[in-house]
Amino acid sequence: MQPTTGTERITDWLRAAGAERPAPVVDAATLDDLREGLDLLARAAAARVPDHLRPLRLTKATIDALLRCPRAGAARLAAADEGPRSGPLLVGALFEQVAHLIVERIVDPEADGPAGTFDRACAALAVASGEDVDHLVGDDARDLLEEQLFERVRRFRSSWRAPLHPAWWYRSEVPFEVAFGDGAAGPAAVLACRVDLSFGPTPPALGSGGRPRLLLELKSGRHDVAHLDDLGLYLLAAALVEGSAPVGGAVWWAAPSTPAPHGVLQTLPADAPTLQSAAVRVGRALEVAADVLGGRVATIPGGHCRFCPDRTVCPAAASSDEFGDAW
Repeated sequence: MQPTTGTERITDWLRAAGAERPAPVVDAATLDDLREGLDLLARAAAARVPDHLRPLRLTKATIDALLRCPRAGAARLAAADEGPRSGPLLVGALFEQVAHLIVERIVDPEADGPAGTFDRACAALAVASGEDVDHLVGDDARDLLEEQLFERVRRFRSSWRAPLHPAWWYRSEVPFEVAFGDGAAGPAAVLACRVDLSFGPTPPALGSGGRPRLLLELKSGRHDVAHLDDLGLYLLAAALVEGSAPVGGAVWWAAPSTPAPHGVLQTLPADAPTLQSAAVRVGRALEVAADVLGGRVATIPGGHCRFCPDRTVCPAAASSDEFGDAW
């Protein structure tokens, strides 16, 4: 599972998996056990919080925040609007929009250049989330964002070559939502995920039901193993929603601070250890969520401070300049 680099790594990975058509490796009994365990933990956590805070709604960002710093987790649980994105998160959000346009063959970054690519990304983000990036940044900041975005987009474009293996269809921004601890008053908790790209063996119209077999996450920064934890959550959510585990997934990083000219790709199987590890993270996050919503809030500063909704008011928040470009 070492990271690999090189031209067309993403497409090579998909072509190989498409040719082999591997079957899922997790049986139904294992999935039932995982769901049962999470149902119990969700009910126990929800029983410790006021009724109006149920169900406990977890996302990858909320889980990561809860496990890194309870105060950050509390801020994410409480914030319907997280406020303006930090610089690293903004570049990541813009990159994600351009990557989807490249996959759909809507844009050619080389023809658009840095300024045109930035404008397309801003327009797409405005449609997707309502954020007016041009209004938020001045000319100096825009120049820097254009440069950072274009380098990441260039690396992604050099690793993405369509058409894919004919065994695959794909969808972008695919949501998976899993409810735990259902009762008369509704679920005790909900795990909500949105996957950048989901690949299946046939188009949904041909009878597969759109069931995913490979999941791909796109990252604009450098290689960070924490992103594999996020991918594990997506694989778990997809398995529980569909009743059948995907074959696996991968994360692709633009890796701008490394000599890897085409980014870095790392794969992750959707086997029992991967899904069990993801379930443990969800369970731990549920316990911490119950703690913080009950008033037990600890603060643990670190690199994650730069992404926290409370970063401008928390006295423990560390300077984002100390932590590089792991985003």
